[in-house]
Amino acid sequence: MKNNNLFFYSGEGRLENQQIVLNGETSVVVVDGNNEFLVENIKKIDIKCVEKGKVKIVLSPEIAFLSDNKKVVINETGGKVFIEFLNSDEQLIKYTDIVNAQKAKGIIDYILEYAPDLFSKESLLSKSLDELHKVKESMDDLANCY
Repeated sequence: MKNNNLFFYSGEGRLENQQIVLNGETSVVVVDGNNEFLVENIKKIDIKCVEKGKVKIVLSPEIAFLSDNKKVVINETGGKVFIEFLNSDEQLIKYTDIVNAQKAKGIIDYILEYAPDLFSKESLLSKSLDELHKVKESMDDLANCY
């Protein structure tokens, strides 16, 4: 089953208000610990930081979810959107690894598309996320020189 990350916040740094517009009406499941909250026919998700660092997830004008837990991941899996508040370091590490792998794949695809002769896919796969960012930044710097 394909897992598409839509949003990830590890609780570090400043949380910016964001909006996720979905492709059509979707079922959204909010997971906080052992509790699940299902909402049908959602078209967009608003993520807001409110007083005292709480996270507010607004699913419609009538439905909002407020949590003290600032670690949140939003994934689209199997036609549903899952909003999960992360309650353990193991969960945080798992989703950090997933998000980093998705970022690395995006950068590798970018490099292979715009500079296919510079690196082989195998050499790019062996690089860390930081190294991939540096390669992409160098490519962007060179592109801006012309």
